[in-house]
Amino acid sequence: MARTPEARGQPSRLARLSSHERIIGQFHAFVTGPPRQGALAGTNVARQRTGADAYRISGRPSPKTNKDVDNLGFGLSGNFVVPIGGGYHRFQFAPQYLESEVSGGKLVSNALTYTPLTGPLIGEPYYVGTLAFMLTPQLKFVSGQVLDHGRDPTFVANKGFARTGGRVEFLMVDDGGTFDGFSWLNAYEYQYGISGYYKSVDQFESKISYSFGSQQNWSISLDYISGRNLDTLELQQQLTLGLGLKY
Repeated sequence: MARTPEARGQPSRLARLSSHERIIGQFHAFVTGPPRQGALAGTNVARQRTGADAYRISGRPSPKTNKDVDNLGFGLSGNFVVPIGGGYHRFQFAPQYLESEVSGGKLVSNALTYTPLTGPLIGEPYYVGTLAFMLTPQLKFVSGQVLDHGRDPTFVANKGFARTGGRVEFLMVDDGGTFDGFSWLNAYEYQYGISGYYKSVDQFESKISYSFGSQQNWSISLDYISGRNLDTLELQQQLTLGLGLKY
């Protein structure tokens, strides 16, 4: 196995990739030093095209009349890393308030996530030449309360829900080689419904990105998602071509 770029006296470019920032950041943390811990408050806005437009790509009929998943929310995120037995273990929490601009539904939820960063490969980059690989397994517990179901019959107002399950991510990055700037992420998440409308939900994502520019602050990506939105449970199948700028 080849040494990391820093070990070869070269700067790593992983932290400058504008796609997969959370996972790339985890790569960079191990390249430059131990993972960091702390808590951060912030807002999030998510907009995803689903329904008829997305299903035309696959040739399937739309599963519902709504054409958008359009969520607006805010919350907190906390990240704590504990060294145990020569490896690191990350514990995260993420309470949030979420509104669907499509259905008018409102809910509050909290996600607890455990991620082993024990390496080699598991939660830590493994180098073969300039190619870096990382497998990130996670355990999750999600609970919440529906405040208003709006026009979505999936939810029941004042109904609590709880789900548990796992997620696994596989990331491959070329760090300074012939295909420098390319990254490929595959992720699958499954949640079993302890209580709530669905007994199980799942989602698959595959994303190919290329970062370019003097600081690799521009990126172009092709992203495929199939399954249910893990916040609103709306069915989605989408193929997205995106252009990004990081500054």
